Amino acid sequence: MADGADVTRCFQVQTGESGRCLDLFLAVRLALSRAQVRRLIARGAVRVDGARADASRKGAILTAGVEVAVAPFQRPQ
Repeated sequence: MADGADVTRCFQVQTGESGRCLDLFLAVRLALSRAQVRRLIARGAVRVDGARADASRKGAILTAGVEVAVAPFQRPQ
């Protein structure tokens, strides 16, 4: 797919993004709905500082400098 669906996306939380919930942070960065992001988290496609984020972490508050990685996924049509 041309949108880079085969590439792991890595983001570092910036100072201005500190305090956001994980699902909101990724929804903004990936231009997805929060429900779509929660599905990625539930599928095990999201890592926070190298550790897999499970469904209970969707509301985790992020701090500046944290790295968030998202495994390749197909963007919803």
